[in-house]
Amino acid sequence: MVLNWWYNQRVLQVITERQLRTLQIPLMKDIASRYKVPITTLHNWYANEKKIVASRKGQRKALLNNHSVCHSPASELEQELYQWYRKRREEGKAVQRSWMQRQAQDSYKIYYPDM
Repeated sequence: MVLNWWYNQRVLQVITERQLRTLQIPLMKDIASRYKVPITTLHNWYANEKKIVASRKGQRKALLNNHSVCHSPASELEQELYQWYRKRREEGKAVQRSWMQRQAQDSYKIYYPDM
């Protein structure tokens, strides 16, 4: 869906000096901010577009989510991390894996200082 929007959408660009306006293909940074995804994710989607389109519904999800599901109640650390995630998304900011890892490591040090 994001790639289709990118291919088919034109946005107004202002050219300097005489303030001329023209319609152009959106920049990756514009798409990333509109859909709140990292630019690297857009690059991956663009590079793997044929594989993604050719795959059956749910096939890629099954390949990517091979982690076992934890059914235990969420710890305080997980709940706090989730709250940070929700707050960041409500602010309209993208949440990257590296940000989540840093937050989790900082919280782990607070909740488990002896480890």
